Amino acid sequence: MKVMIGEELLESVVKSIQQRAGKEELTRQDLEESIIRASHIIGNFCRYKQLTDEFKYIISDMAIDIYDMLHVSNDNVSEDDFDQRVKKLTQGDTTIEFNIVEKQQAFSSIEQIKEKYRDELVPLRSIYWR
Repeated sequence: MKVMIGEELLESVVKSIQQRAGKEELTRQDLEESIIRASHIIGNFCRYKQLTDEFKYIISDMAIDIYDMLHVSNDNVSEDDFDQRVKKLTQGDTTIEFNIVEKQQAFSSIEQIKEKYRDELVPLRSIYWR
């Protein structure tokens, strides 16, 4: 099913995303693919051909997750940060303790993103008679 998102809703979603921390620099062109993907996922799941303003925040949240999944940053990956990764190093009986940094992983598939928003989308699902 082809899902449509209106121009006003698209602009509203872009502005909503740009107001979030770390996303201020993103342009409409940067976000458009993620927003369209999110719209298709939501429209197909909820069985809507045209999405309305009530979907604005769900589209925004899902589009951010899709954007982050598609644009995983490798900023923290350097050649060898052994000095920064090691917390304690002793030679007698060889003890090495590493600094543990918890890093939030981006989603690895669209299915994981759909599952995250499933509970929010189920009440919005329309009845489809066959």
